[in-house]
Amino acid sequence: MLSFLLLCLAPTIIFAETNTFTRSLFFGARGDDVKLLQKFLNASPETLIARTGAGSPGNETDYFGFATRRALISFQEKYRAEVLAPVGLNSGTGFLGEKTRAKINALLGTAPAPILPRVTETT
Repeated sequence: MLSFLLLCLAPTIIFAETNTFTRSLFFGARGDDVKLLQKFLNASPETLIARTGAGSPGNETDYFGFATRRALISFQEKYRAEVLAPVGLNSGTGFLGEKTRAKINALLGTAPAPILPRVTETT
């Protein structure tokens, strides 16, 4: 039972310690990383989730709704050359995929380290 709980909580614990976005997020998603995304987006007037109420600065939620999607589209279009153009898009999608995660992690200074192959010594 303890190992099951650790497996369930490990992604949340790891994310909380690193503040690195590691999973794709989309409309309807829930989690601490959604709340962190809202805080990140609320840090800029160009990508503000809401001025008041749910999702506004200080009132971020763990739910990825329409307002979060709209703000993420604004972010993607602001960084169009790095986020959208490499995958052949001109307009934001509101989907936090690989390119958008990489850009946000780079801006946060928390880009995950590359996973290197394990080297084993032979004698």
